[in-house]
Amino acid sequence: MPYQLSKQKYLQKYGYLKREVYTNIRHQINMVVVVPALAEDGQIDTLIESLQNQDIELLHQVLFLFVVNNPEDAEPEIEANNTRVILRLRKIINNPHTNLQIGYIDCSSRGMAMPVKDAGVGLARKTGMDAALNLFSMPGKDNVLVCLDADCEVSTNYLNELFITFRAGKAKTAAVRFEHRLPEEALARHSIIAYELFLLHYQLGMRLAESYYSYHSVGSTIACTAETYIKCEGMNMLKAGEDFYFLQKAAKLAKIQLLANAVVYPSARRSVRVPFGTGQRIDSYLRAGEPDYSVHNMQSFLIVKKWLNLFTRMADQSPVEIIIESEKISRHLSAFLVERGFLVSWAKIQKNGGDIAKQQRVWFDAFKTMMLLHHLRDSAFPDVQTFDGMDEMFQIYGQMPPVRLDNGIPETRIQEEYLEQTRKLVWNNAT
Repeated sequence: MPYQLSKQKYLQKYGYLKREVYTNIRHQINMVVVVPALAEDGQIDTLIESLQNQDIELLHQVLFLFVVNNPEDAEPEIEANNTRVILRLRKIINNPHTNLQIGYIDCSSRGMAMPVKDAGVGLARKTGMDAALNLFSMPGKDNVLVCLDADCEVSTNYLNELFITFRAGKAKTAAVRFEHRLPEEALARHSIIAYELFLLHYQLGMRLAESYYSYHSVGSTIACTAETYIKCEGMNMLKAGEDFYFLQKAAKLAKIQLLANAVVYPSARRSVRVPFGTGQRIDSYLRAGEPDYSVHNMQSFLIVKKWLNLFTRMADQSPVEIIIESEKISRHLSAFLVERGFLVSWAKIQKNGGDIAKQQRVWFDAFKTMMLLHHLRDSAFPDVQTFDGMDEMFQIYGQMPPVRLDNGIPETRIQEEYLEQTRKLVWNNAT
């Protein structure tokens, strides 16, 4: 189907919250960076400053589209904060000397706010990305949609790496490297170290398991072509986890490319605006008075690895035989597969034919992988202490871990060494 027709059909079927876009577009746009903003007065200037440090020639090809949003029942102080953000954006738009092409969508003012039942970061991203489809200067499937957040900063080569990746046709969807800013306060600092180590440990474990889904799911790091966005039926409207499920859909179309040379720096501030994610995790740690220093047991990742190898070898054999062999790996694995309906589902997939390798990825997707890890955690292999888990991970990857005096939680300086070494391990070997 021609791109223009597929775009029109997508917007007719899946378009939801339509709002006017206010912009200062002066040049031809082939990339739109969508930035949800909820009560970000005081944060947004930091982001704008880092955007101004991008290559000027690339800035002429990019629109930064802010979706200033809140639910219809938002507190007055949130509405007032968003009003200040809109005024700040208008000031930039009206400045004839700015290098930034800025736009905003008002999903905050009275009569414009988001419906309470759907309001959240998923709908904010979707609103901006849907609108962006009609803002490109030359409509086409290879135009690029990027997700960012208003409380982030980006490295000076951020746009350059995005353009290199997508212009070279290296990717249909990409996830940019991330590094949380570390707060000064000790508990908050320890909390974000624990959280980022959890994310990176998961990514390393998935890579060790040779999983097709060994990428990170951080919403402010996603980029994709317009064609991919439409084929995924757009961003979902989840209040959290929208990034995980969107990337899972995109990965089933083409492998996610990791961009390791540019960096998004998410804020490490606390937040209760979403049910999970960085802000909520930090808030829960701060309320508990200590971080959750735990990561998945290495045995769980090794079982996933053995299962994926088995599944590849036996994909064309009967589901019963596959289950029997899976029990030799772990009875907990075979129990999980039976509970998830593998016997019936895989029999139907085999009967329908097609690309078996692709069907394997579609059936045992990122969500099922995560559910298997949770099942193994709850039934056989409990989580381990973060730094013990990282020591084991380093050894498997052939590295010496930082030196600890004992097996307890190390002091701040040593925790930072763990984080820095883990970041290098993840991103120096990203593919």
